[in-house]
Amino acid sequence: MELRCTAMATGGDAIARSADGRVVFVRGALPGELVRVEFTRQAKDFARAVAVAVLEPDEGRNPPSCPHSDRGCGGCGWQHVGSVRQRELKRRIVVESLVRIGKIVHGDSLVTSGPHLPVGGHRTTVRALVNAGSVGFRAERSNDPVTVDSCEVTDPVLADVLFGSRFGVAREVTLRRGRATGEVLVIVDPGVDGVEIRKHPSVTRLQVVGTDVLHNVEQPSFHETIGGHTFTISAGSFFQTRPDGAEQLVQLVRDGVESFHGPSEVLADLYGGVGLFAATVGQGFAHVVSVEREGCASRDARENLAGLAHARVIASDVDDFDLRGYCGRRSTIVVADPARGGLGNAGVARIVEAGPRGVVLVSCDAASLGRDAGLLSSLGYQLRTSVVVDMFPHTPHVEVVSCFDPPL
Repeated sequence: MELRCTAMATGGDAIARSADGRVVFVRGALPGELVRVEFTRQAKDFARAVAVAVLEPDEGRNPPSCPHSDRGCGGCGWQHVGSVRQRELKRRIVVESLVRIGKIVHGDSLVTSGPHLPVGGHRTTVRALVNAGSVGFRAERSNDPVTVDSCEVTDPVLADVLFGSRFGVAREVTLRRGRATGEVLVIVDPGVDGVEIRKHPSVTRLQVVGTDVLHNVEQPSFHETIGGHTFTISAGSFFQTRPDGAEQLVQLVRDGVESFHGPSEVLADLYGGVGLFAATVGQGFAHVVSVEREGCASRDARENLAGLAHARVIASDVDDFDLRGYCGRRSTIVVADPARGGLGNAGVARIVEAGPRGVVLVSCDAASLGRDAGLLSSLGYQLRTSVVVDMFPHTPHVEVVSCFDPPL
């Protein structure tokens, strides 16, 4: 069947309509293209398909630069999209979510693309499968391994370690690097028996551990420097996968916080992780509170914020934390960096009931951003700007920093 694609869905598939009016999500296609498809799923209201031939290509289509893409490696699902077109499409995806899901009027004029980030060699956290001693990544939309001997988006030092090591009978390996410190942490599932790790000359400290350490209160850690602050990051703690992207997020959050004119006493860093924003943006506040439910990350945050005498770390789910009671009558700005599921009704309610004079929301999913923006808007907090940060080239994933002004 031949279909004309008209838009791009949040997950990275192009959108078309079949003759019977159903929405068809087409993998491997771009908006504007005429493609021949094969259906992979048929439902009453929609269908999924894959483009098997591109009859009229979009000018932004690009031959894949990675040799493993044609072999089915699923790590970079947008290898067929040129880098400029990728940034355009991600902005459009965010606009579409804000308008369609969030009902944000004039959404197109509120969304911009952030400064360009390098496309290759950027990932300082890499998770790979081990199959019969060889490393690889999952096939697209599958758990099947695709063996590889290179990766253009992996940090070059980690690539040297990954493809030059022996992992014995391991099933999976995660590598994390502090680019500023030279430290490398290798986490092997299930353990380190038979593992031989190549040590790159630039690595200042190499730790090789099994996944059993993730159950410990005290965990091995590495360090990374962002915004002039060096962070302790434990094996089980989340941190952004590229330090230059983390630097850009910090700057955008700082700009957002400073855009709410007038003095503020409290910075509330919700879903605060290891303290990335609290430590870097919280310097000018009389009080900083970081709320993080994951015990490992909250312990790291206490260490990372130890130099801020006015900072407090709360190990709690945001939904269970009395933000209004903590802030009281003090002027407050909220920074929130939730997981992919976003704030949701409960998170938005917690924020709004505290009456902050501004909200900076860091979102890693366009659909949840659209929903959260709609919820905040319905309660009086109006979206002023959203900046799309291209943290994940060659994929449809987005990171967005949005500023919401309080009710007039």
